[in-house]
Amino acid sequence: MSNDIKPQLSTEQYRLFLEASPDPIAIYDLQGNATYVNPAFEETFGWSSEELFGKRIDFVPEENRLETQQAIKQVFGPAGKVTGLDTRRFTKSGAILDIRLSAALFNDESGNQAGLIVILRDVTAHLQAEEARRKSEEKYRAILKTIEDGYYEVDLEGNFTFCNHAAEAIFGYTQKELMKLDYRSLMDEETAHVVSKIFSKVYETGAPNNGFDWRLITKDGNIKFVDTSVSLIKNASGQPIGYRGIARDITERKKAVGALRASQEKYMDLVENLPVGIYRNTPGAKGRFLEVNTTMMKMFEADSKKEFLKLNVNQLYRDPSQRKKVSEKTAKQGFLFNEEIELVTLKGKPFWASVTATKKTDELGQVYFDGIIQDITERKIAEKALQKAQVELEERVEERTTELTQANTQLQEEITERHRTEKELQKNIESQQVINKLLQISLEEISIDEQLERALDIILSPSWIATLPTGSIFLVEDDPEVLVLKAQRNLAQPLLTKCALVPFGYCLCGRAAADGKPFFSGCLDHQHDVQYEGISPHGHYNLPIHVDNKVAGVLNLYLMMVIRKAMLK
Repeated sequence: MSNDIKPQLSTEQYRLFLEASPDPIAIYDLQGNATYVNPAFEETFGWSSEELFGKRIDFVPEENRLETQQAIKQVFGPAGKVTGLDTRRFTKSGAILDIRLSAALFNDESGNQAGLIVILRDVTAHLQAEEARRKSEEKYRAILKTIEDGYYEVDLEGNFTFCNHAAEAIFGYTQKELMKLDYRSLMDEETAHVVSKIFSKVYETGAPNNGFDWRLITKDGNIKFVDTSVSLIKNASGQPIGYRGIARDITERKKAVGALRASQEKYMDLVENLPVGIYRNTPGAKGRFLEVNTTMMKMFEADSKKEFLKLNVNQLYRDPSQRKKVSEKTAKQGFLFNEEIELVTLKGKPFWASVTATKKTDELGQVYFDGIIQDITERKIAEKALQKAQVELEERVEERTTELTQANTQLQEEITERHRTEKELQKNIESQQVINKLLQISLEEISIDEQLERALDIILSPSWIATLPTGSIFLVEDDPEVLVLKAQRNLAQPLLTKCALVPFGYCLCGRAAADGKPFFSGCLDHQHDVQYEGISPHGHYNLPIHVDNKVAGVLNLYLMMVIRKAMLK
């Protein structure tokens, strides 16, 4: 927007531009009275042109008045304009919107200043969506760190690109070592051929494989059996870029099943002490248990074995109709392997079980099933949480968590505008790249000091954050009431000594640490305890770093005098 703009609403092309603009636009005379607002302004803020014509628009929140006054001074200064100022404005209904403001003077036909034209882009939904996406990513990473099952990601060629700590334990390699391997390196040639076909089918059909087992050769040459799922990873355009899945060490379970088959009749005492339920029952709708072990009794909260053997097997299914399907499947193929079924105890408590069974025939030709049941309720809960986190991450706030919905009803109302929000998100690739770089640093095996130095460079790098190229990171170390300078960029030499140790409550960083809240200062005021000769005018935005509800440090950013804290969120 240049100073040569001459708004003449009688000019058809100019009028059409204003009327069709999706951004709210207001034109003021030199006394600050509104002379025109476009339809987007009316729709966004709720006032009509008739209500505002010839009047001042009183919609600046108190905390934003100073920055607004400074912006007006800048417009009437040499620059003649302001661009990309992040601020806030009231609507007619009293709601507060996050606004990205640009303004410029325009002249009349004689070349004299005639007024201001102001564009007020509503970025409220964009900022909320960014915050939701960040929380979703944090939750996703936290789940990956805590689950007991291994999680892995490989590219389309099969090369490992990521795994969690549980996967390291299963595969027998460190994460750093796995990043140099492909999945075929963990198995023999025959197994690799089978697994490769499974991956190819997932790629061709797009349908995930929810579980297949294979022989794993660990780094030290040991053999393990692993149950693995695999699904496609797609980019924002929907193109496949790799695979992800859950890996579970089932070596012990396979050994248990083999031991059961080999010694069931000779070692009943051993069977009784196994940590899985073992049973024998008859097939069909009237199927009953012929034999169960003690673990099975405890699993179903049965008071006596005699009582349990009188039960119809259907009674233990949360959905009794599923019993028929399971029975027919076992009878047809001769076995059942790792079938996940929702069951219920005799006291009405539901739980998830993994069932493995074999079809057998006695001397009289009567069919029965021998099997084992393992309670996998905790695993199912973890898988459900992981799946939910993955969906949230891939769909970028398409489905919000119940907790977020309850905490922010306004965000729920904005979900219907998701498509418009996603288009806005595409315009913020640079912001997402910064976040991705920070996440990548957290995964690298480097020292905390190097992580802080690199993180500070990344935080100061975006062009859209109008900070000075100066900042620092403090951490709390031995003394819980003192901040220690750990990383800095372009700090003045006197500050390297003065700010090496900062007590809580002292200067701006100390105040942010003491209060546990962000601290903003737009200039060198009385709160700036640390001073030195020749200090340049600047502002500060100090963000406390919280760990387990405690202040663990402070991020200190240097601001130009016109920057406000909402812009840095």
